Amino acid sequence: MNLREALIQSGWKALDSRTHPRAYVDAAGTRYGTLEKAEVRVVLSIGFELTEEHGEPIVYLSDDNTSVIVRALIVDECHRQQGLAKATLQELCRWADETGTSMYLEAVPIEDKPVLSEDLSRLYSAYGFEYDVGNRMVMVRRQSA
Repeated sequence: MNLREALIQSGWKALDSRTHPRAYVDAAGTRYGTLEKAEVRVVLSIGFELTEEHGEPIVYLSDDNTSVIVRALIVDECHRQQGLAKATLQELCRWADETGTSMYLEAVPIEDKPVLSEDLSRLYSAYGFEYDVGNRMVMVRRQSA
């Protein structure tokens, strides 16, 4: 079972990227399959890794499904500052540990969300994400199972 499947089994709903109005759409207009639970949406790319080369994030295809890019973690605006992002990160980390999954992300705000990169970096660090040596953009939480 991969991380996405584990989340769906634990109550997260899969939103179809082509048809669901709450599916995540990035600034370039790319639509992503999205998982939703209550007021939180998470976008995962299973089987991919993220690194930095020459100051730019680079996506690599992984050899298996034990790597995932967390592309977005979105808390609905009217429910922010209630600990939902922290609770979601805790759940993601628990399931990542159970499924032996490494998670990659960029600690940057998505589009126009009112949060600082430094605050995101501190938040993700509290859940075991670290910058690799020489990497200033991509954080990783390596599999522990």
